[in-house]
Amino acid sequence: MLTRLKNILGIEGVKVKINLPNTIDPESEKISGKLELSSLTKQTVKEVRIILKERYSRGRRKAKKTNDYEIGKLSLNGPFKIHAEQTIELDFEMKFVYALSEMDKMGKSNVFSGVLVRFAKWTKAVKSEFILVVEA
Repeated sequence: MLTRLKNILGIEGVKVKINLPNTIDPESEKISGKLELSSLTKQTVKEVRIILKERYSRGRRKAKKTNDYEIGKLSLNGPFKIHAEQTIELDFEMKFVYALSEMDKMGKSNVFSGVLVRFAKWTKAVKSEFILVVEA
């Protein structure tokens, strides 16, 4: 009974550690890494979902706007059995779509326009963050 309650609340559940390279080239449009699944008790994982999101923000203070875009998704179907105090390593390779904005395309065309585009992005506080979410 107590074990079932702990599983529902996620206590002593499966822990996931993500190992990725330090840099990822967006032009390659793929990301590869390794997941390490571990648990304090015997567990069965039905599925592992990996989602890559881009958080695009622009503006400052009250005028700040933020959008989240899902640019990649991968599902590793199980079941995976994890014994107590055991670690399972899963390699993955996920494709994603990284679309350049018109400003970015113009900035890559030559050095002078690249400087102008970086300055315009700085003044408008344009920023992209990439988030990798793993659910087991």
